[in-house]
Amino acid sequence: MFPAEPTPAYAGTRPAAHRMRARNLAVVIAAAYASPVPLSRAELAERTAVSRPTVTRLVDDLVRVGLLREGESVPGSGPGRPSIPLTPSGAEYAALGLQVNVRRLTARLLDLSGVLLWEDSLDGDFADSDPYEVLPQLIPLAQAGLDAAQGRRVVGAGLALP
Repeated sequence: MFPAEPTPAYAGTRPAAHRMRARNLAVVIAAAYASPVPLSRAELAERTAVSRPTVTRLVDDLVRVGLLREGESVPGSGPGRPSIPLTPSGAEYAALGLQVNVRRLTARLLDLSGVLLWEDSLDGDFADSDPYEVLPQLIPLAQAGLDAAQGRRVVGAGLALP
């Protein structure tokens, strides 16, 4: 259920608008982070089929919170405004990944650009193991990963199982 008081970013909007904004935000940031070259707002709009005004608002929010960084403006190929390339800038944020494998438990901390910040593992024989015995062994690894974040905001975690 939605909170009684809307958050400031969504004040006066309906629940369907929340979902649409979240969908558009996910599509735009995924396209920006997946691109091997920096994209402009116009290129993001073209690649995502999200309207230019919506992309502009979303990118402005992503730049403000530090998930995208604006580069130096580049003259366009035709008339109009110069293009401003956007690059991933998730260095202030991190994600924690945990993996249970047959021979090893592994934890990794990455920034949102995919740069490995920290990694540790615990060797063992986990084939046909009891999850109630194995999963608690991930706790110290996960805690060490969170400690390695060093002020970065950990915004996600995942667990991979065989």
